[in-house]
Amino acid sequence: MRRFTDSNTRKRPLFLYTLKSRMIVVLLLNLIVPLAFIFIITYFSILSIFENKIQGGIQSNLQQMVFSLDNEMNSLERVAQQLSFEGGINVKLEQYLTSTDYYEKYQLETSIRTNMELTRYMNPNVGFTEYYFSDTNQAAISQAQAKADFNPLQFPLLKKEGWFSYQGPHLSAVPQSSSQVLSIDRKIFLPSFKNHYLHIYVESGQNIVDTIFEQSRPNMNAAFVIIDDQNKIVYSESEHDFPLGIAYWNPEPGRSFHGIGSNYIFQEGTSLGWKLALVIPKSIYNDERNTWIGRYTLIVILSFCIAMLLAWVLWRSLYRSITGFSEHIVSLKHSDFHSPLKLPQIAEFDYLVQKFQQMRSTIWELLVEKEQVEKLKAQFEVERLLLQINPHFIHNTLDTIRWVARLNHQTEIDRLISTLNKILYYNMGGGTVTIREEIEALRDYCTLQQIRYDFVFDVNIQIDDKLLEVKIPRFVLQPLVENALYHGIGDDGTIEVKADLTEDKFILIEVIDNGRGMSEEEVYSLLHEPGKQRKVGLGIGIRYVFRMIKMQYGERAKLDIQSALDRGTSMRLFIPFERD
Repeated sequence: MRRFTDSNTRKRPLFLYTLKSRMIVVLLLNLIVPLAFIFIITYFSILSIFENKIQGGIQSNLQQMVFSLDNEMNSLERVAQQLSFEGGINVKLEQYLTSTDYYEKYQLETSIRTNMELTRYMNPNVGFTEYYFSDTNQAAISQAQAKADFNPLQFPLLKKEGWFSYQGPHLSAVPQSSSQVLSIDRKIFLPSFKNHYLHIYVESGQNIVDTIFEQSRPNMNAAFVIIDDQNKIVYSESEHDFPLGIAYWNPEPGRSFHGIGSNYIFQEGTSLGWKLALVIPKSIYNDERNTWIGRYTLIVILSFCIAMLLAWVLWRSLYRSITGFSEHIVSLKHSDFHSPLKLPQIAEFDYLVQKFQQMRSTIWELLVEKEQVEKLKAQFEVERLLLQINPHFIHNTLDTIRWVARLNHQTEIDRLISTLNKILYYNMGGGTVTIREEIEALRDYCTLQQIRYDFVFDVNIQIDDKLLEVKIPRFVLQPLVENALYHGIGDDGTIEVKADLTEDKFILIEVIDNGRGMSEEEVYSLLHEPGKQRKVGLGIGIRYVFRMIKMQYGERAKLDIQSALDRGTSMRLFIPFERD
């Protein structure tokens, strides 16, 4: 490996100068320093980290559980409201309860049940619903047969607000169901039943509450306790420590985590004012912490060993990849553009090698293209010089002939010479012109050819107005039209010249004739064998147009010729659209 020496290199330690030595130092520091800090601070911070981790996870699960229970309560409340007011249900209920006409009673009951089913269908988390009288505990209209001991007034009451009673987890009213549900009981006032209150009872769907409890329960033999808005326990999975009906003791109000006796308590309040608490025995909580500390220590030791091994593997992979890439650069330096490249089988280095290959191919193509362009440029300049040989002599001679014809009143010859002079002056110009100027020159050329030939032909020009001021290379239309005249146009022949803007921003110029057409060999010769091309009329041929657009636009421009014998010819020229 070549070594470079300068003043900065001499000041730098030799051991840190090579990539290999730097990688070794960085990897060792990257491994040793963090592990050293971890071992130093673990003893002082592991307990805090563990407790924050567990407490944060448990509190997050508890908050998610409270959010889910609140959503269930909101859904039940919304359904209770719908079944109390929406669509005049009160009127139908009163008519149903007071009607003595069995048919009318049947229709009203059907309508009410349909409304109950529709509401339940629109709220899939809602389960059993029933209208009943609270004084007699008799059902007025029920979605299904309830349990024999069904009494909504005996369920755990979380909060009572107005005519709403929010009830905590209890067994479902559905017969033979052991699922716990939440429910809402709402009074409905009917004028005809002033001394009796009709209630609507709505409970959550089967297994919803059980699923919420199980998904939020940590794997620590934990128990849930629910406290109502009066700070009394109404639901408990640990009745030995937290019996139902007693006041909930919270020695530090405002805290979501505290210890009571042999238990840790996590609690979270709801939007309705009742609270949900999670009880975890301290012994189980500490066992989990101690187990985690032991596992963490083992993981640190294993991580150090694995990291050392991976560092060695990483160094080997990077060193080999960099060495191989360096060899490719050296080969390019010695003008080796075609030697096979080896991929190091590492995604990032494979990407670099592929990009290097693309760069190498691009450089080679540019060198080849530059050589071709130089040759083409030389040929093009020779042809331009041939076109411009003694132009003043030609113009002066034509002017002399035109004035002689005018003095002898030869109007046709005067018009012919004037048109020819304009065409020669235009064709011997350089640079770009607008499509409008190219069309005007083409009209003069067609006028001259109609005088020259002994047959009549039509030239139809269709150009999009928005393209008339667009710049294109000079002298591209005349050779295309000249080719149409040369290859078989006769009496009543038609040549169509079109120009339009394609969707991919190319100017498409088409010259279509209905002449005798050309064979595939003639088309190939026209484009690729300039020595066989016959130069006729005033133009210098299709090959000139082809080389000219390649010189100006490169591969972005394209000339396409489609022709068949006795079927005419279509020549299509694609030029990139450039506003300036």
